[in-house]
Amino acid sequence: MAAGVGAAAGGLSGLLGLGGGLVLVPGLSEVLGLPLKRAIATSLACVGIFAVPGTVTHAFLGDIDWRLALLLTVGAVPGARLGAAVAIAAKDRRLQLVVAVVLGATAVVSAFSELLAP
Repeated sequence: MAAGVGAAAGGLSGLLGLGGGLVLVPGLSEVLGLPLKRAIATSLACVGIFAVPGTVTHAFLGDIDWRLALLLTVGAVPGARLGAAVAIAAKDRRLQLVVAVVLGATAVVSAFSELLAP
């Protein structure tokens, strides 16, 4: 089952650039039964690993805007550190609600953007 969750996350990451967390966190916590904080931490480690082949492929194709990627990294690295600290300090129930709200909002925004696209 873990390989199936990983395959879905890796495939969606490469296809859509999702980072895999949208699939991995629910997959690890709900399908594989990991506690949520462990699922989040494991997801982050996995995303870092399976982002490499997708990044290399797109780099060879010339699809990466490196200037923008570096500018985003300036905010993403400290943001990731802050987010990890907040997740570690959060009570499990509150963290579950935040994950649920973020996943739900992402689904709604994605659905509307696709439905309204020309």
